[in-house]
Amino acid sequence: MILLALLLACAESDVSEYGDWPSIATESAVCFSLFEESRTDGVGFHQGIGPRYVAGMGLDSETWAPVTEIADPKGLPYFVASLARLDADLFWCTRFGGMTRFNMETGETEVSGRDCDAVTDIGGGLVVQSQPKASWPILTWYESWDAVLADDGQTVLADLHGESRIGRQDGDVIASWHSTDRVERFEIGSGLGLEVPLEGYDDWVWGLSGVGDRLFVLSEYRADEEHKYGVPKIAEFNGAGFAGPEYHIGNNIRPNGLVCSGPVDPDTFTDEHVMGPRLDP
Repeated sequence: MILLALLLACAESDVSEYGDWPSIATESAVCFSLFEESRTDGVGFHQGIGPRYVAGMGLDSETWAPVTEIADPKGLPYFVASLARLDADLFWCTRFGGMTRFNMETGETEVSGRDCDAVTDIGGGLVVQSQPKASWPILTWYESWDAVLADDGQTVLADLHGESRIGRQDGDVIASWHSTDRVERFEIGSGLGLEVPLEGYDDWVWGLSGVGDRLFVLSEYRADEEHKYGVPKIAEFNGAGFAGPEYHIGNNIRPNGLVCSGPVDPDTFTDEHVMGPRLDP
């Protein structure tokens, strides 16, 4: 109810326009993110203000829609820059609490406690970035959430250098530093890496994800050094790093992390936890 009142108040004050989930779900590129909204005066802090929830972003229409509230505080992170999705489950890492699974149909939250700095989804499984003591960060592939809980994974890359965000593009892992003009692309099978400069880009990275050969980078959302929220930008690149369109999603919002796909079945989330139909003023 608090979240509903907040969003309706924001809509009345024209802080941020939003659409409805079923219509956004059918667009050619659909991205999920964890959202916070600022106060109506636009002032925010690095950790954000207000409840956190899952939102869907339709890149064709450049609109967003709330999908599901994250009601269980045990899985809430300080911030998120990498997301994974397997069907109705979203996954993210917290700074101190390990890895979280959140089901968008039931609202269930489960925390593994597994060491986890970033996560993405590849090949129906999860690739997790972690940093064992006295070593460079590594990437481990788990075939399922149950495998994460059992710590039954396979190391697929033994030494990352200077990457703090990961995503996926066309079957490969994409990694970057928090602020950069390039990404690293790694083949899961061989571990071979390729540095890919991003044409015209030199900014913060709050999420990385691809749909086929299309790579989407969630850019800076803050309007100024006082952390007032601005208009989040998603920049598109192809596999060679050449720039495509830019998408501007909403206003006065703070997206955390990015995981994208093609069209999603609009009936995927249809139970009481889905927020879209309840938000019509």
